[in-house]
Amino acid sequence: SSDVCSSDLLARELKDAGRHNFLDPVLRHDALTARSLLDERSVKESLTDIARHFLTVRYPEGGDIDVPTLARKFIVLKEDNTDLSDIYKVSLHRIKVFGDAMYRPNPNPNKDPIPLKCSEVNEECILKYLRSPEHAHWKPETVRQHWRYIRTLFNWAVKMKWIAENPLKEKDQPKGNEEEPGILTLDQVRTLLEEAWAMNDPKFFPYVVMAGWGGVRPHEISRLKWGDFRGNYQFIRIPRKKAKKRKFRNVRLPHCARVMLISHVIRWSPATQDPILKGDFPHFKKMFRRLVRKCGCWPWPHDALRHTFASYFYSATEDIVQLQARLGHTSPTMTLDHYTNMIDPANKEWTSFFTMHCDDVSKREMEDVLAVCTNNKTTALDEDKLKRFI
Repeated sequence: SSDVCSSDLLARELKDAGRHNFLDPVLRHDALTARSLLDERSVKESLTDIARHFLTVRYPEGGDIDVPTLARKFIVLKEDNTDLSDIYKVSLHRIKVFGDAMYRPNPNPNKDPIPLKCSEVNEECILKYLRSPEHAHWKPETVRQHWRYIRTLFNWAVKMKWIAENPLKEKDQPKGNEEEPGILTLDQVRTLLEEAWAMNDPKFFPYVVMAGWGGVRPHEISRLKWGDFRGNYQFIRIPRKKAKKRKFRNVRLPHCARVMLISHVIRWSPATQDPILKGDFPHFKKMFRRLVRKCGCWPWPHDALRHTFASYFYSATEDIVQLQARLGHTSPTMTLDHYTNMIDPANKEWTSFFTMHCDDVSKREMEDVLAVCTNNKTTALDEDKLKRFI
């Protein structure tokens, strides 16, 4: 048949071009069968013409798509999903910026630059983009994020059969932030907590509590809802789709964090389906930096609240396995390398950290909260609020 014949011819053409991996096992079997039939019958056709025809039908554009067009197609496909998170919107914007940068100068200065073909892009080209002077202000972790977004884009191009191989396949990511993580002092934590509570915005206080006493990653918090709390605020349930490592985990909260979170719920009464960080996450990060500067905690170490929690937790328990589970690390090696020597357990600072609470919560409110935390009956809370906690 013509299909079997073209499979064989395409196999020969692609093998010569070093692109034989385009064929799946079924087509490869057909190609071998056709090869024997052609040899027996002495059939002679134009291999190049039939191979090109097969490429046109089965692999539309056959690797000739350019990077800006590829980026636009990817963005249009993903934007059809109306339930995009703020994080995903940021990633699509970064892919668009990458696509817009993939041009080379036109020999004719009066004409527009020429877009780069996907087949022309290699690791060196992508590293040149990431380390260009206009991106000199990017932190190492930002460079790593862009690298992952670009790799995802080319993985999709391979899936759509527009290119034969991802130029970043099996390539090491650029080195991230190798500096030792920094942590906050007790005074800095207390000041940040008080300022977050005083703000007329319900996003900042739970963010500080969840990151500072649960070790939850900022991007994970941005994906969570109030309904993800379990067991009367004893646990934060982080589903697989919302976790960075795509692994489900329950994060147990210390008693002081439960007290502060229930105080916040009494004050703001969020609905179960409400996002914890309602609104645009990049805008929240910008406002949080202002809060940090106001508290005198600038420069802000990377993931400072998460690292502070990890350091005090290890100082209090010396349980590396439990700490690894709470942080969501895939290996205890990273946990050991980062957090075992940051705080001296002998100074007992961890006792102050895990008994901290917001002084602006009134004594009466604190009694109500403690009653709910211990599941005692109380008349200070109305029945609807009590049902939300129990």
